[in-house]
Amino acid sequence: MDKIKVKVRPAGTNVKIQYEGEELTIKELVGKLKYLKESQEYLKWVVVEREKEIALLKKQLADIQPVQHGRWILEDEYYVDDTYICSACGYEFIITAGDLESNELNCCPRCGAKMDDKDINVPTKSGMEEEYDG
Repeated sequence: MDKIKVKVRPAGTNVKIQYEGEELTIKELVGKLKYLKESQEYLKWVVVEREKEIALLKKQLADIQPVQHGRWILEDEYYVDDTYICSACGYEFIITAGDLESNELNCCPRCGAKMDDKDINVPTKSGMEEEYDG
């Protein structure tokens, strides 16, 4: 922070104060200093709020279970509609419209297993229709 320098002008003119390279009237300087103080208080408040959020996130992270992974297995022997079974818990999900992707089945609604088994290519109803139409 620069030093505050005061320049006195001849009588009848305003006193100008040089602050950080600017010439300001006393009223302008008071306004600027008030703004800086309020900004500083706001930034302190933001830091305190972020520290509270971090503490809460750390507490929540301590309770997190490891992510379970799985894949949807198409069961077409016993069912008419597309029925997929979760490889992690055995939950059966019947798709009557669309496919796994359009139904946003990225995880099992029962056990929460993340369906990200990249090595397994699970056929979908729309993919099978395209294959047989052509």
